[in-house]
Amino acid sequence: MPLIDAFGRSITYLRISVTDRCNLRCTYCMPDHPLHVEREDVLGFEELDRLVKIAVSLGWQKVRLTGGEPLVRKNVVELVRMLARHKTPASDGARLAELVMSTNGVLLDRHADALAEAGLDRVNVSLDTLDPARFRKITGYDRFHEVMAGLHAAEAAGLHPIKINVVLVRGETESEFFDFVELARTRPWHLRFIEFMPFAGNAWSREKVLPSHELRDRLAERFALQAVDPDAHGGPAKTVTAPQWPGTVSFISPMSDRSFCTRCNRVRLTSEGLLRGCLLNENEIDFRAAMRGGADDRDLAMLFRKAIGLKPEEHPYHHALLEGELVGPVDGRSMHRIGG
Repeated sequence: MPLIDAFGRSITYLRISVTDRCNLRCTYCMPDHPLHVEREDVLGFEELDRLVKIAVSLGWQKVRLTGGEPLVRKNVVELVRMLARHKTPASDGARLAELVMSTNGVLLDRHADALAEAGLDRVNVSLDTLDPARFRKITGYDRFHEVMAGLHAAEAAGLHPIKINVVLVRGETESEFFDFVELARTRPWHLRFIEFMPFAGNAWSREKVLPSHELRDRLAERFALQAVDPDAHGGPAKTVTAPQWPGTVSFISPMSDRSFCTRCNRVRLTSEGLLRGCLLNENEIDFRAAMRGGADDRDLAMLFRKAIGLKPEEHPYHHALLEGELVGPVDGRSMHRIGG
């Protein structure tokens, strides 16, 4: 049975950052001069495998590998192979239902086949523009065509459904909304529009946020939209499609939808082993210190339960937004240090 938090939410989804390092420098994710975790402080593969085994025994059914950029972690395909073993039912019947990865796609072309063979089910690719010049401005690198090659390689390798995560910024990339929608209209790809969030060092302002309801209204003016039932472990995304579309469009609304957090089913483990119940909340539990201090599996299971107990009802910025108090980036970790 999955763990239930204090607000009745079933927690079935563990996101694991395997590194806080990246081969891009996206402006909304990483500050100009990022601080990185020391390599000896990053959790090893055996430590991650142990935590996943315990999490699955407690009812977690989905694991996502994130970063930074997970494909820059040396031998990450072997980590996938290790974790994929938990998709085989244990003696008590517990099993991992999904093992997925979020990536910027730059290295996906060279790794897609190996990831699929190792047991990865699918990928989400972060891509915020379809304009190569704008891609270079946003990410700091001229690697747009490598990302597109990675998307096609993932599709060919069977890592589907392909999902593309897009953060549109008002006045900067909002004009590309229908260019992205065209991918869902013409390919079996699933576009996910995520509202711009206020992480440390990312030059956020509320004027730059494109609310999901505004984008959905624009879409409804052109297409006869049909709601799509949510994925079993997909969380708070709201998804639509239209007749004859092979793909879908989803809206993820952490800033504009006050009810967003009521559907949250996840916790996050940073690359140095800090578990947090909310992306935008600084409450963390140190699993690395526990493991390296000699904690047994029962102790770690209790820490997981404690983390679920600390999971807040909602992230702390909804009230601040309503009161007009949230005007810029917040203190705390930048996105690359948490794990997307």
